[in-house]
Amino acid sequence: MVTWKSRLATGTQITDQASVVFNANPPLNTPTWTNTIDNTPPMSQVAVLPASESCLNFKVTWAGSDVGSGLQGFTIYYSEDGGAFAPWVSNTTATTGTFMGAVGHSYGFYSIAQDLVGNLQAGKATADTTTQVTSATSCTPPSLTSQMQNIAQSGTMVTASLQLTNTGLTAAQSVNINQVTLRTLGGSGTVTLASPTLPDALGPLAVGATIAVPMTFNVPSTVTRFSVTEAGTVQDPAGNGYSFSIAQTIVP
Repeated sequence: MVTWKSRLATGTQITDQASVVFNANPPLNTPTWTNTIDNTPPMSQVAVLPASESCLNFKVTWAGSDVGSGLQGFTIYYSEDGGAFAPWVSNTTATTGTFMGAVGHSYGFYSIAQDLVGNLQAGKATADTTTQVTSATSCTPPSLTSQMQNIAQSGTMVTASLQLTNTGLTAAQSVNINQVTLRTLGGSGTVTLASPTLPDALGPLAVGATIAVPMTFNVPSTVTRFSVTEAGTVQDPAGNGYSFSIAQTIVP
């Protein structure tokens, strides 16, 4: 067995090559193989946060570097109010995340990187950066998901119930459907919207709540499948507006 010397510097290259003899045949030379030593741990750090955060959910960003094989990933640790550190995100290749804190509490963060050959950054005893949450407001916009249910057909009229659910972290002060786009996916013919009348103001939608929107379509008998895309706006409690566009497929 052949081994290389210990404590070689990162970047040192070790090459090997062999000759293989089968019975009385001439030796066969293998290609030369080169290995490059990497025994230098990577470096990483969480970017500096502001002294205070006005959102319960705030963005944390980190970065790292490695002089050898390259970065494999990061584990991000956090501490609440100066307590013990615990993993928040483990073995991730991402370089940013949204942390959910609590008003009146402070949080510290540090990162530990690992490279592609297993070298691990040295542990840390203190945070790379700290911040304090000073407001109970969530700054993530409302997020809508949808599902078309109770689809029924009578002649060329198709009815359905559009279920809109707020899966975000913030309540929607108002939800408005401003446009509905219809596209024939199977068969032939043009599908049109009979109701509701647009724009359709749906009112507020709490976190986790669902609202049902009855919809009626004029569908030629030659259409076997069509899509419905709703576009509109949603407003958070602070008055900030956001656009949305959601699509579903209907088989009459």
